[in-house]
Amino acid sequence: MGRVENRRTPLDAFRPGAFGSLDPRLTAADLIAEPWLTHRALVPASRRAARVTELLDMVGLRDSDAPRLPYEFSGGQRQRIGIARALALEPGVIVCDEPVSALDLSVQAQVLNLLCDLRDELGLSYVFISHDLSVVRHLADRVAVMYLVRMVESGPTEEVHERPRHPYTEALLSDGRRRQRILLTGEFPSPADPPSGCRFRTRCPRVRDLSAESVPTPPPVRRSTEPPATTPS
Repeated sequence: MGRVENRRTPLDAFRPGAFGSLDPRLTAADLIAEPWLTHRALVPASRRAARVTELLDMVGLRDSDAPRLPYEFSGGQRQRIGIARALALEPGVIVCDEPVSALDLSVQAQVLNLLCDLRDELGLSYVFISHDLSVVRHLADRVAVMYLVRMVESGPTEEVHERPRHPYTEALLSDGRRRQRILLTGEFPSPADPPSGCRFRTRCPRVRDLSAESVPTPPPVRRSTEPPATTPS
């Protein structure tokens, strides 16, 4: 599994975005094996080809995909390669930063279902970062809503969706079907120079004069009423 030197790669494969995390000069096999080289860990050279095949199968790709370059895959397939790379070091926690935002809805569902299956099969935990709360609801047990790098609300996912307490959460969840659509107006401040007091006050429909002087106490963290899961002995 060496680096590809002689194959011609389209120039648009070097553009940022969907290709941003995959080196367009490396095959799928090289991309999946790269974490082992970087961390000098886990898989000896003699077993890497077989382990790459296992990881490709785990994310729904074929062994014949191993020698292909990133531009030869669809967006959903490239996301699967990224997931396989993340699994290569056998982590307990994976950070997923907008993993489906660039995909169409049908492919989004496939990738989310894959993440759910891997979570259940491998006992994984995800830190899932997304602006799409419907996607978060599909995957997460708990959710934390942030505005300008500050947490404004957190709790069990279903409870936050059904009974939001912060006006920013209410606006994110309003969709014109179950709730009246909330359109935020006002100035969107710079994260590098946030407003004094409550950071949401420039767009908040409930703003008060005091909001410019003090930061409101966030709603208390809500705990799940379900009993903790137990592991069979």
